[in-house]
Amino acid sequence: MPKNGHAASIGIKETKEIGERVRFLRKKAGLTIKELADIINVSYNTMGYIELGAKEGKPHFIKLRDQVNICKFFNISSDYLLFNLSSLNKERSLKQSELILQENSQLKKEIGNHKQKIEFLQDHIKTLKQFKDIK
Repeated sequence: MPKNGHAASIGIKETKEIGERVRFLRKKAGLTIKELADIINVSYNTMGYIELGAKEGKPHFIKLRDQVNICKFFNISSDYLLFNLSSLNKERSLKQSELILQENSQLKKEIGNHKQKIEFLQDHIKTLKQFKDIK
């Protein structure tokens, strides 16, 4: 708490910074405002106010329920959302991203192997059909 014993006030500057983080995360995820609004169960307009951090020139405060839904969806801490504090979630996200990339690479290899097997089988079937036609 500040020295005067009162909680720190949150103004339009802070709500705009929160909105910028939400916009960054949404764009990074490749989502539209409408898509994210549907995911966290708010209206398109509310999502717009969240990203702007303001409504009619005044700070727009995000409801706790919406903060929780945003944090859960993006796997971020409320510390990051509200105060831009990196926590263990950043490390966790990086590790998860690395695992996803490794899994994706492995799946691409497996798909390539399956394509080769399918092509082999298709050629084999074609050969068998030709052999059948000869007899």
